[in-house]
Amino acid sequence: MEYQKYADISIDNYFEKVTDLIGVRVLHLFKNDCFAISKSIGDTFNLVETPVAFIRKGDSSELISKFKENTFEVKEHQEGYRSIHFVAESKPQKLTVVCEIQIRTIFEEGWSEIDHKVRYPNFSDNALIGGYLEIFNRLAGSADDMGGYVLSLADAVSQFDNKILEAKTADENMFVEQVQGLFFGGNFPNALSNIVKKTVSVTQNVTGNPTNNFNTGTLKITVLRDTPIATGTGKFNPVMSGVPTISVKLKKSPSYFDEGMMVLSANTGTTYDFNINMRAVSYKEPLPAGEYEFIYEARFDE
Repeated sequence: MEYQKYADISIDNYFEKVTDLIGVRVLHLFKNDCFAISKSIGDTFNLVETPVAFIRKGDSSELISKFKENTFEVKEHQEGYRSIHFVAESKPQKLTVVCEIQIRTIFEEGWSEIDHKVRYPNFSDNALIGGYLEIFNRLAGSADDMGGYVLSLADAVSQFDNKILEAKTADENMFVEQVQGLFFGGNFPNALSNIVKKTVSVTQNVTGNPTNNFNTGTLKITVLRDTPIATGTGKFNPVMSGVPTISVKLKKSPSYFDEGMMVLSANTGTTYDFNINMRAVSYKEPLPAGEYEFIYEARFDE
């Protein structure tokens, strides 16, 4: 029985037996973020119990397999409660105490708090209340799934935009080669060829003291002619310790440009470079030629 461990509790072993005298709750946005957070907890604290991943009936087999691959004990919760629990040692002073760390998405947290507020103590056995809480639980789980889907979709859209740009550039290069063959016997003037082929030029300025975990600076993308899509690539030097998160902010743009004309995104899938992508909201109003300067920050949290 679960409560047998308290049978011999005393003033001498109280801190050892009661593992949730101190509690910490970690909230995150996307479901898969829990694995990076869990690794950080495991690297930082001595764990006194195997981490437990509470799931509800019907959760995806893919997620359950991923929990098991990351050495979690998976437990199906009768009331649909979802959370990850760690029990870790901490020693703020001479006394060693045990702390419970709970990891949840913001949707899991919202459902759990409302469930606890409503279900306890007055409606713990009410079938009607329990049924509605189960529906709410499914909606919270669907919201988590949708959050992950939107993140994947945003990444796919960014990659698709880059492929469009690559294809467009390839078509332009083919056109130049055809013109060279038809009219100039392959001796098309280099200056004109570069103007037709090249859409942007990029200048990077690294500021501060870059490290393997933090990198910041500016990236200037000079758009040489009106275009619906423009991309600039920057480098990390030194390379990052792992694939970082990156944020960008527009610092300077042509005077006749309105920020509402552009969808801005930044991505990196490596430790050594990143892309800043500009896309016109409407293909009827392309990005005007000129200088676009961005401030970027890349951070890797171990």
